[in-house]
Amino acid sequence: MNAAYAPQATLNLHARHYRIIEDLLEADPRRIEAAHQEVSPVFEETFVAFGDPGRLVGQLAHNFAGRILAQIAVPAFDWGRRLHDQEALRRMIVLKREAKEHQIAPEGMDAFLSQQPEDLRNPFTGEPFGWSAETYEIHFVPSAANYWKRETLIVVY
Repeated sequence: MNAAYAPQATLNLHARHYRIIEDLLEADPRRIEAAHQEVSPVFEETFVAFGDPGRLVGQLAHNFAGRILAQIAVPAFDWGRRLHDQEALRRMIVLKREAKEHQIAPEGMDAFLSQQPEDLRNPFTGEPFGWSAETYEIHFVPSAANYWKRETLIVVY
């Protein structure tokens, strides 16, 4: 057996990481920040501690290469937040379509948005989406702003 690489221990780390990722992807968008805070220590515990020489020496004793392989296999993308942002965009498009079908005037959009059921509100807060009367835009602040490369996502009415 090789002390630097233990295949089964590496697979176990992979499984542990992917179970955590699955939990994050299934998290309610209103709890996504809390879910990230809960799993952060688990990732930190299993990741190679390059910044902590004391822990690093202990990690060198068994499956060091496997730890690195398991660590680099964790996706760097925040798929959970992106998924909820995409759902918010879908909801805003549905709202735009319904408002157009019901011939809601731009002046009435604020009231229209505030009357919507929870499944057509901001998935992160449960509040109605924002409305800009000046630019006629339905908007919200995305959770994965780095992915979208903008601070606000909009649907023009």
